[in-house]
Amino acid sequence: MPATPWVKATASSASAAPACIEVRRADGRVEMRDTKDRERGPILRFSPAAFSGCLDTARFGGFDHLGGAAPGNRRPRGTGHHPSRGTDR
Repeated sequence: MPATPWVKATASSASAAPACIEVRRADGRVEMRDTKDRERGPILRFSPAAFSGCLDTARFGGFDHLGGAAPGNRRPRGTGHHPSRGTDR
């Protein structure tokens, strides 16, 4: 199966472009790279299940403590429906 084109998140804006990532599917994996160094930067490779788990963790605030988000912008832990578990966290 040929690799899909690289795509940026739809939430990315022109002003956020230097801080974006791109993803694609290739060789049965999901690949991720930083838009700041497309040609020479590293490419991270994940199994589809691992990438899905990473997205779920980000979606439900699991990485908020790493990004320096303002305390008022953080989602309370343990809130929200977790789709892969079918229950609240």
